[in-house]
Amino acid sequence: MSTRNEDNHSDSDSDLEEMAHHMIICMHIYEYWQSYVDRTTCHNSVLSGHEYVQELLNGHPDRIYDSFRMDKHVFQRLCYTLESLNLLQNDRHKCIGAIDGTHVAAWAPAQKQTSYRGRKILITQNVMCACSFDMMFTFVYTGWEGTANDSRVFIDAVMRPENEFPFPDEGYYYVVDAGYSNVPGFLAPYRGERYHLRDYRGPRRAPRGPM
Repeated sequence: MSTRNEDNHSDSDSDLEEMAHHMIICMHIYEYWQSYVDRTTCHNSVLSGHEYVQELLNGHPDRIYDSFRMDKHVFQRLCYTLESLNLLQNDRHKCIGAIDGTHVAAWAPAQKQTSYRGRKILITQNVMCACSFDMMFTFVYTGWEGTANDSRVFIDAVMRPENEFPFPDEGYYYVVDAGYSNVPGFLAPYRGERYHLRDYRGPRRAPRGPM
């Protein structure tokens, strides 16, 4: 009798676990739909990058400050200084793309779920992607647990010859965030500095210093 009850209890737990798993999948599908399918485009300008910058330079001074967090004359002086030091050239293809990691919902066996639980408790993979400025994926690296940091995934991706990572040629680079190493071919921001526009809103929060 007790064996039958234990079997029924086990079946009930299994059914609940399966139901919970399906609910999580449905939730992720709904979140994906809201984020990537049923959404309003933010950057919908028909202008090219150069045309957009020229529009800002010739428009109201508040627009260029809101976009670049610097006044028009500061931006122009910065461009002139970089060009005079041969650190900036009129070539829109020097930067070939951007690299970042993203957490994608995943399934893992019960004994391995701890290592796959990311920052938001969900079971995820940390997926590294490289994207061109034509909005095309040029490299995708999957399989790492959600607890793995971006730097570890990056090192593994570029160090394995079988991955055939598309390294930039000399003089070219990817833009990466602070989670990656600032090495030749990969341009990361200064650590500890503010870069998000929201961090500069309010009095006495303007950028200070060259970094």
